[in-house]
Amino acid sequence: MQDVQAVAHEAFGSGKEAGLVQDRLGDPGAWPFLSLLTIHNDRAEGNIRFTRAVIAGVPERRAVNLAPMVVVPGAQKKGIGDRPPGSVPGAGRRLCGRSTP
Repeated sequence: MQDVQAVAHEAFGSGKEAGLVQDRLGDPGAWPFLSLLTIHNDRAEGNIRFTRAVIAGVPERRAVNLAPMVVVPGAQKKGIGDRPPGSVPGAGRRLCGRSTP
């Protein structure tokens, strides 16, 4: 989780937003979650997290929230989420589609 926090601090440039990322980890309503960390040249460059979500008025409906999606400034707009073997958001959607509540 240290790499996830380091990416958030570098990407957001302040502790406040990075703190929100950390706080979400402690939210029992967000569990279970899937967190994917992108590594390039032995350096963490991005993080995307999918958490459980509840749709008001439709509790039997399963939903997934994608937040945060964080990329360090030096890796932004360079296709980090589309590097082989496939799209990071797409991989997360596929994995979440196979999960159970």
